[in-house]
Amino acid sequence: MKRVVKFWIACSLATVVLALSGCLPHRLDTSTAKDGMMDGDGAELSDALDVNDLEEAADSDAIPTFFDLMDDADRSFDRDEPVKEDGNSNDTSQEDVPSDAGDLSYPLPKSEISNGPPKIGNSAKVTFEFQCIGSGCESFSCQLDEAPWTNCTSPTQFDGVKDGVHTFRVVAKRGELVETPENEYSFKVDTRLPSTIFLSTPMQETTQLTAEFLFSCDEIACTFSCNLDFGDWFDCTSPLILPVPAGEHTLRVKSLDVAGNSEIGSADFSWATRTWLTVSTGGQQTCAISDNGRAWCWGDNFNDLLGVGPMNEVYNPAPVISDNATGIWSDIQVGGFHICGLNATSAYCWGQEGAGQLGLGPESGPRSSPAQLSLPATWKRLSTSIQHSCGIDGNDMLYCWGSNSNGELGVNDKEPRDTPTPVTGGPGDGKWTSVSVGWSSACAISATTKSLWCWGANGNGQLGLDDNDERLTPTKVDDQSWSRVDVGNGYACAIRADAVLHCWGANSNGQLGVDDKQPRSVPTAVAGNAKKWEAISTGATHTCGIDSDQGLWCWGNNDSGRAGLGSDPSDRILPTKIATPARWIMIDAGLASTCGISEDGALWCWGLNTYGVLGIGDTKPVSTPTRVRFGGE
Repeated sequence: MKRVVKFWIACSLATVVLALSGCLPHRLDTSTAKDGMMDGDGAELSDALDVNDLEEAADSDAIPTFFDLMDDADRSFDRDEPVKEDGNSNDTSQEDVPSDAGDLSYPLPKSEISNGPPKIGNSAKVTFEFQCIGSGCESFSCQLDEAPWTNCTSPTQFDGVKDGVHTFRVVAKRGELVETPENEYSFKVDTRLPSTIFLSTPMQETTQLTAEFLFSCDEIACTFSCNLDFGDWFDCTSPLILPVPAGEHTLRVKSLDVAGNSEIGSADFSWATRTWLTVSTGGQQTCAISDNGRAWCWGDNFNDLLGVGPMNEVYNPAPVISDNATGIWSDIQVGGFHICGLNATSAYCWGQEGAGQLGLGPESGPRSSPAQLSLPATWKRLSTSIQHSCGIDGNDMLYCWGSNSNGELGVNDKEPRDTPTPVTGGPGDGKWTSVSVGWSSACAISATTKSLWCWGANGNGQLGLDDNDERLTPTKVDDQSWSRVDVGNGYACAIRADAVLHCWGANSNGQLGVDDKQPRSVPTAVAGNAKKWEAISTGATHTCGIDSDQGLWCWGNNDSGRAGLGSDPSDRILPTKIATPARWIMIDAGLASTCGISEDGALWCWGLNTYGVLGIGDTKPVSTPTRVRFGGE
């Protein structure tokens, strides 16, 4: 493009400046100035001056300089365009001024983007606002991404913008002058809805009273809202740890991405925090019932006797497969190698048969899942031992079945029974409120008089009748009123109506808690600091009980920590309190282990751990109460 240098000469008598080269095109020729001045092209200059007048004027301080006489526009010039030797530009025609953006005599128009969509947004419709900086703009051109440039005005809107990163450009124009470089604005459109992903959750059934969750979304970054059990929504982050009570729970998580898209619906996870209602431990198996009425067993599963399916040793609670039992479980009792339980009002047994202890009739054989007793029709209580069982039906009648070598069935003979058989004798009305069977003897409490009756083997005085003679039918122990009774291996303990605990029978390890190791043939009050008792359980050679303050006490044999009294295997001849947990609601002593339930519904076991009978995930013995959890917790 041609470049020009403009000179506007304003010369008069008061404004002639001879010292500025270029004010006149050529040096003045005094020889030709008589009649008039000529310009560089020979044209006559009006108002020609005498040289002496010019020289005089040049010395005057009042005469302005050349640049004082030029306005802003007239002062501009192009430093890159050559100027003719005579001081003139290549072209002085105003009409030939080009629209080149570099012509500093005409500054480039300038735009500014004043408003645009979010840098990351979720709308396919975007709007831009822009304006001119200064007053040198006549129009604008816009471009989105690589589309053609088009004339535009502010605001400019684009519809149907696809997901992705985009660039908007705008330039201002004045005539043929175009802003450079373009004014740009980059942004991202994201209309895809996020989705929450659970990375880690609790087990669907757990004994934990806290629930930990890890979650994310399927986009780079999200924020989250959570809702527990359909309550209020709250802001949350991962990992999320929630304290929860026992029961059914649901966590809902909703994600919001950086573009502002919110997940439709939510990601939901439901689980149950389980507590325990009752527990029973035998020699090599343990079973318990959770708060939803489900039965669980663990330990030795020889011939699938646990009813949990074909596994060998089960180290954590496993659910009993009870397809034939449609109700909830309310009681479960573990014998030597068989188990019986109450489902709704029906009685079921499973495991090894041997001596008819399943009560399922002749030649029934072992059962790997619960099988219903055919009679009586309804049941209230059950108790199992090594090879025999007893129960109380819906009419408070007492039945026993299985081995009967010492008259432990109470049916007035020593013949085994393979079906429930009514007990002979006892209180006049034949009604009973509780029953407990030991290795080869049994005791029960009358429903009407609360009197205590015992029968079967009596070699250690375990019947409490002040002798060692067997009884083939229930025999009244004394005239006292009793509330609870539990029969172990050759000894028994019971709580009298006044809450005083008594024990009798074998005492080789101090299991009677009477401050010595001598046997007793009549009920003898347990010594020690605990005066009032609420629960009692007898094992093979150790005993545990719960006092009226829900404190747990154990005594007798502590080999392998079965009494929960630490690693010292010494016998304890007096009840010794277990410090932790502080409050208990249920206790059951087995052959060489013990399990109990604390006030918060947690299940604890301790002692010898052959075949995983403690349910703590391995076979190592523990000498203090250890929390039982579901497998995988």
